[in-house]
Amino acid sequence: MNFKKLTSRNCLFLICPSDHMESILNQSFNCRAFFYMALGVNFNWDVKTQENIINFIKDQEIEEVIFIVKVTNLFYKKTLKFTDRKTSFPLEKALIKPEYGISSHYKHQKNTVSRLISLASYHLQKQKKHLLSTFLLGKALQKNDITVKGFVYDPDYKTFYTPLVVDQKKIIYGKLPLN
Repeated sequence: MNFKKLTSRNCLFLICPSDHMESILNQSFNCRAFFYMALGVNFNWDVKTQENIINFIKDQEIEEVIFIVKVTNLFYKKTLKFTDRKTSFPLEKALIKPEYGISSHYKHQKNTVSRLISLASYHLQKQKKHLLSTFLLGKALQKNDITVKGFVYDPDYKTFYTPLVVDQKKIIYGKLPLN
């Protein structure tokens, strides 16, 4: 995905601080980019946070909210290492619990990169759904026609994949086929 295809003037990127995506996004995106961060792109949407983000979106005339996670994200790597035992990090617990319905697809990938892409894609879809279901912020985004997207970034190929592309394409040998 080339960010030059984004049509908005202003975007709010939801990223993990450990991914160090700010400079990559600023280089890839020609307009004003704003960042809100949470470890592992695991956001907590309490009422005060929702109100602050709604005000920020209005003040900065944000037109798109975009979740971005890097395939090499520290927390996804740790999650894959701990899938067979209990862990203490909330993202790991959330992704492993059966009631969260995590797809077994990522567990069956033989290549670690393929597993990471699948896990990151799944998590972005869950985060987007959770954001849009929030009482204040989700309704404000929908009412104002603000687009919410997600991308998994593969630094080896300098490519952004949507969760839809990850789901549709067969992941082979740790690479996503581009065609």
